[in-house]
Amino acid sequence: MKKALILAVGLLLMGASVGTAFAYDSVKISLSSEINGQQVSREVPAKLVDGQVFAPVRASLDGIGVQVEWDAANKQVLLGADKSFILKVGTNKAIVNGQEVSMPAASTWDQGQVIAPVRLILEHFGSDVEWDNDKREVVVTYSETDKIANNYYRQPVAGEKDVLNTIDARYGWNIAKELGTIGSSTRGWGYRLAGTPKGQEASEYVYKKFKEIGLNPEYDKFPVLGMDFRDASLKLIDNGNLEIPVLPLTGTVPTTAAGLTGDLVWVNQGTKKDLAGVDLTGKIAVASGDLDCFPWFNELAYQCQLHGAIAVIYYNANYYAQDASGEAFYQPALSGSDTPTIPVMNTPINYGKKLQAMLEKGPVRAKLTSDVQNYPNATGANVIATIKGSKHPNEYVIMSAHKDANFYGFQDDSLGMGMLFTLAKAMVDSNYKPDRTILFVATDAEEAGSLDTYYTWLIGSWYYITNKVDKMGGKVVGDINLELMAAKEVDDLKVRSSDTLYTYLQNMTQGINQTAYSTPGIAVWNFMTSWDDSYCFSYYGIPGATTDYLYEAVDTKYYHSQFDTEKRADFGKYQDCMKIYSTMVMRLDKLPVNPYNLSVTPGKYVEAVKADALQQLLPNSGLIPAAQGYQKNAQDLWAKQVRISTLYQQAAAAGKDLKAVDPLIVAYNNALRNTATTAIMGTQYLDQGADTYLAPYYIKEVSAFDSAIASLSAGDGQKMLDDLSSAMLYVYYSEFMEKKTFEESFKEPLNIDTWKANLFWAKGRVQKYYDLYDTLDSIRTKVAAGNKDFTPEIATIKEVRADAFSRLNKAVTTDQTMWQKADSQLPLALADQILNLLSK
Repeated sequence: MKKALILAVGLLLMGASVGTAFAYDSVKISLSSEINGQQVSREVPAKLVDGQVFAPVRASLDGIGVQVEWDAANKQVLLGADKSFILKVGTNKAIVNGQEVSMPAASTWDQGQVIAPVRLILEHFGSDVEWDNDKREVVVTYSETDKIANNYYRQPVAGEKDVLNTIDARYGWNIAKELGTIGSSTRGWGYRLAGTPKGQEASEYVYKKFKEIGLNPEYDKFPVLGMDFRDASLKLIDNGNLEIPVLPLTGTVPTTAAGLTGDLVWVNQGTKKDLAGVDLTGKIAVASGDLDCFPWFNELAYQCQLHGAIAVIYYNANYYAQDASGEAFYQPALSGSDTPTIPVMNTPINYGKKLQAMLEKGPVRAKLTSDVQNYPNATGANVIATIKGSKHPNEYVIMSAHKDANFYGFQDDSLGMGMLFTLAKAMVDSNYKPDRTILFVATDAEEAGSLDTYYTWLIGSWYYITNKVDKMGGKVVGDINLELMAAKEVDDLKVRSSDTLYTYLQNMTQGINQTAYSTPGIAVWNFMTSWDDSYCFSYYGIPGATTDYLYEAVDTKYYHSQFDTEKRADFGKYQDCMKIYSTMVMRLDKLPVNPYNLSVTPGKYVEAVKADALQQLLPNSGLIPAAQGYQKNAQDLWAKQVRISTLYQQAAAAGKDLKAVDPLIVAYNNALRNTATTAIMGTQYLDQGADTYLAPYYIKEVSAFDSAIASLSAGDGQKMLDDLSSAMLYVYYSEFMEKKTFEESFKEPLNIDTWKANLFWAKGRVQKYYDLYDTLDSIRTKVAAGNKDFTPEIATIKEVRADAFSRLNKAVTTDQTMWQKADSQLPLALADQILNLLSK
């Protein structure tokens, strides 16, 4: 819980004293503070003079636990137990940590109180100050717990310095280069995908490297669809066999050795409007691949196949492969929801536009050949190396990276693999003795491994943790996942964190210096996605963090392209990343108490619920009180936990006997992880591939249907279409997809109650979609014709609204029960018991 100090205007003060000679307005400072886990609220009167606030120093600081002492002899105010801030009354001077500084304005007396520009004072004592220009107020936040946590989590742990000094980043860099030489492409582009001969070679390489380090790795094998790429070509017969470079999508079917010959036909974006009345039988469709029209490129290809196309070639119109050279390919895996059974090819934007210019004048005869091979009954292999813990061998810290790659995959994810090996080697070479067992997990099939579902990626990590959950469930402190990193064109270093580790990582990273990025510091972002292996670990309630790879400089230019090479990475940035992520692993290992702040998740959840909408739909629901009750208790637990951590550290440093405390700490950590598991698993759902919550999703759906009904009842079909498309992405795509494409693309969420195929890491988490395709088309037709009678469409939407409302009721019950369970699991009593022992 943080203290909020709200000033009605900015905190710059003028130098004159405040008296009756000056006109002023009375303003109020609302103060609420958290000190030692206790919350205090008070109001402090202040005076506004010429748009500036004079704030009483003692009244402002007493509420946040700062000692205030008057030094009459020197006419100064001594602030803080260590007197680190000395305010010289009547001047604009102060002594801060022994150095004289200038204040924004002079402090002065007013009605027996010293008033001063308090912003610098508050910031000095750990407050955060933000100016809200719209409200014309300054919000100052402070938490004693956060201040203590910031100091505690920035400190190194035992053995950390030796490991960091032993790390040889060049060793990991060279491993990344070696991995990039393993590939099936005859063009020398790499490709080492799971279930293929080169994928197996990469697994053997990883196994061998772990052995060389001195570890005893093991294979974790699983079924996979292997997808291999060797070569492809497109020759324009009518243009002297001019060759256009093309790349088959992984999972697409090959041509025969003789290839396919047919007319190239331009189909624009391949939408239902573009293809209306178009017969592509025997033709090769060429399109602008626009991800504002289709969520996945296979929808474009599938739709063309429905019109008879024998192959599809597209270039990326937006979002990916936008490298300035115009030469970048982009390799996505095919989604299995509507996998086309014809060859699907990507061509760089320069060549795509060249083809477009040709074909807009008329068809061009061409020959397409594609040498790919799919292995339907292949085997993938994760490789795991272990350094056993000495104190808590049955508790685990995971560092993960994936060894499969499209193209060379230098940043995605050869550098991650190099880092995995480098830390393992440094731990072995420096004789690091972990408290908990460290697992170095090299996953396979992160990029692709199946075609029988939309969820075709993260297959290796899914099998690994699913097979190990009985042994490791509730025992993994966290997973540090390594992905795209050290991009030369990126200026800032960012870490993405799950809710549970967010507060800890914010504090921890402030104590680490990075030197290679031009933007100072390390930013920690509080969100995770279903686009990397950390998602599979969180499926089972394991918190984690990952390198942030959502950089426009990478994603839009060369992600999954042939330009992901050593040339686009920076060694100095890699060294910074190495230090940061290695430190994360060691501190998760060595910190006696798992650094979980469990109050972050319910706070975000309550905000997502939209209380007004819930109250309107389900008056007097107990959902928000349940989540807020858990949040309050989790905040109290966090305050206790920080005190436990610091007191334990002090006791250990003093050589005190902790035999009575240690078993309680173990029990506390177990309870903490179990609680985290409940909250993480209970808040991880999918809107197709995007993260969402359970009840908030259905609140949004029902509210959107209510708005749609109101708009149609008022005869405004266009507003209904616009609003529903904004609220529901699948509704938006219905404008561009033909019905069969729409139903195939979204068949899992449309039929989630009866779907039987393997959903892997989406199992039990996919939210319901509603098939309103015909209804939406009917509304569009009526809008175009000026018809405002939407009676049958309203009836249909009322039907799906009723189903969504029923699901909302169940979702609210499910979520409320989850929060109540998590609340009951919080080890508050155990925390008090530990605090009592440590305080003696």
